[in-house]
Amino acid sequence: MKPALCQLLFLFLCFSSFAQDNDKILFIKGGSGTGGFLEGGQDHQLCSIDDYDTWGGNHGWGTLADALRDEGFVLEEISEGAAEDNTPVDLTAITLSDYAVIVFGSNNTAYSSEMVDALEQYIKAGGAALFISDANFGSDWHKAPDSDQHFLGRFGWTMNQDGGTYTVSTDDFAVPTHSILTGISAFKGEGVSPITVSDYTVEGLSLIHI
Repeated sequence: MKPALCQLLFLFLCFSSFAQDNDKILFIKGGSGTGGFLEGGQDHQLCSIDDYDTWGGNHGWGTLADALRDEGFVLEEISEGAAEDNTPVDLTAITLSDYAVIVFGSNNTAYSSEMVDALEQYIKAGGAALFISDANFGSDWHKAPDSDQHFLGRFGWTMNQDGGTYTVSTDDFAVPTHSILTGISAFKGEGVSPITVSDYTVEGLSLIHI
C-alpha cells in the first residue's frame, strides 16, 4: 500500500480542523532522560511546548504552542515517567473526551492494552490523535516508533523506523491530485518516519487521507 507521510507542514491545519466544541489539546512527551540517544541523551530532544530556545538545531515547540494559543486553544503537557521507571501516561485515568486532540509527540514507552483501548474508544467517539515520531525521541532507534505502534496497529497503520533521508513523491499519496498538493512534486526529509496505511476501512471510523 502507499505510504502517507506525516509532515509538520500540515500540523497547524490539522489542529484547526479538529476544533469544534472543544478547545483543549493534550501533548504527551517522553520522560526526563529517555530521549536524545544519538547525542548522548539530551532532554531538549523531547520537544516540549514550553521550550522556546532559538539556538541552531532547537527542537522545542514553544512557537507552535503560542500560535495555537493565539487561535484560542488551551494546551496541556504531560510527561511519561523518567528513565528510572519510564512509566506511560495513564490514559485510563484521564477524561480523554475533554480534549479536541491528543498529541503523541515524543512519547517513547510501552502502553498497556487497556490504555490503547481507551484511546481507541476516544477516537471512535469522535476524538482525534496526532502521532509524530523521530528516532531521537527515544533511548534507542525503535523506542519512539514502537510506542506509537501500540496505538496505530489498531487502525491498520504502521509507524516506520526513522530511516535517514527520504524523498516521497506526491504520486505515493492516496489522492495525489488533492488540492493541498497543488504545485508539489515531492517531499524530502532527513530523519523522518513515514506512516504506511494498509487499511482504509476501519470499523467505526471515517478516514480522510491525502
